[in-house]
Amino acid sequence: MIDDDTLLDCGSGVGELTVEELLRIRRVLLTHSHLDHCNALPLLADVHASHGGPGIVVYSQQETIDALKAHLFNGVLWPDYTVRPRAAQPWVRCIAMEVGDALTLAGGLATVPL
Repeated sequence: MIDDDTLLDCGSGVGELTVEELLRIRRVLLTHSHLDHCNALPLLADVHASHGGPGIVVYSQQETIDALKAHLFNGVLWPDYTVRPRAAQPWVRCIAMEVGDALTLAGGLATVPL
């Protein structure tokens, strides 16, 4: 966790957080699509969906977002939270970032490295 509402990646350690802590998470900075970095994203989305949370925003490079949509949020292993409950307001919104893009955090900036 970077702060109370931001995660750097979303791996198995997220499973140790309480429901209240999970509901405070609003964004995930995802470095890449390997399972050890994203395997708890469906769990996090499911907690937001089942407890009336606001949902999460995933920031990552486009190829990582494409992998998530093809292999994780595809309606086969988990519901496709990138279009549920409605495409206009999903539980998981993905925002593509490119090398050099920065995201403002409470304590500074996160920048997409080369």
